[in-house]
Amino acid sequence: MPTLFEIGEANHGVVTSSDLRATGTTDWAVRRMLASGQLVRVLPGLYRLGGAPRTEQQALVLALAEHGEGAHLARRSAAALWGVPGYRHLDRPDVVVVEEAERRSRLSRLHSTSLLLPAHRSVRAGLAVTSPARTLFDLAGVDPPGRVERAADHLLVRRLVTMAQLEAALSALGGRGRSGTVAFRQILEDRGAGYVAPASELERVARRVFHDAGLPEPRFEVDLGDGSWIARVDCLWPSSKLVVELDGRRFHDGRAALEDDRRRDNRLMAQGWRVLRFTWDDLQRRPAEVVATIRSALEIAA
Repeated sequence: MPTLFEIGEANHGVVTSSDLRATGTTDWAVRRMLASGQLVRVLPGLYRLGGAPRTEQQALVLALAEHGEGAHLARRSAAALWGVPGYRHLDRPDVVVVEEAERRSRLSRLHSTSLLLPAHRSVRAGLAVTSPARTLFDLAGVDPPGRVERAADHLLVRRLVTMAQLEAALSALGGRGRSGTVAFRQILEDRGAGYVAPASELERVARRVFHDAGLPEPRFEVDLGDGSWIARVDCLWPSSKLVVELDGRRFHDGRAALEDDRRRDNRLMAQGWRVLRFTWDDLQRRPAEVVATIRSALEIAA
């Protein structure tokens, strides 16, 4: 059986009264450890080892342990745990529990819900957390739509969630008067069937420029090749045989990268594709010029 300190070490320095009982630690021994600083009481029945570093992970473990089995990290804390850019761990993590009535919490921002389906529960880095789909639905109720859209695209690109899972979450949670239902539904409707999330901020800007200018919607992130793979291209208008590449590289990325791009473009053009390349500066500073060039290329092919 592991010792109390081994349990604490495996749990980011956190131990509970259950751990004390399981290891046969007597009340006298607990008082002695508290007096010597080996143990620090955080809440009744909840302790941290005196020598354990105070880390973000420890704060998350404590926040969950305060509310026992069934508590899950949620909302912005869940987004941070799933690695969504722009979200960080809070001093008081967001935690959700399945309860009708609110209760107070000293260590977390506690939220209650009447429904937390098995599909909406997950584990990451050893911590109970709401699934990516449930996390996004909950975020839609508290954050601006644009921020939630970027979070959704990040999780879609990294294959941590699928459109089917997002649609299932809306089906399970929407229509119950929950905050965020309308915003979440709009995010899904804007993407639609076959949606491919932008792999970069550059692609996101390009999508907005194309949409605002009324250009025909291209396909994104498409593999091309005749028998042998040539490249995954950023934007494709198949009927016009037009490829648009979004070049995020800077000039110091080196000659080898430029040569690779040139060889790839030559192979595509040898198969009848026309290739246009635009940079971040083009899209940010000269969007009208970008649109005019693409529109002209599409009209020539019509």
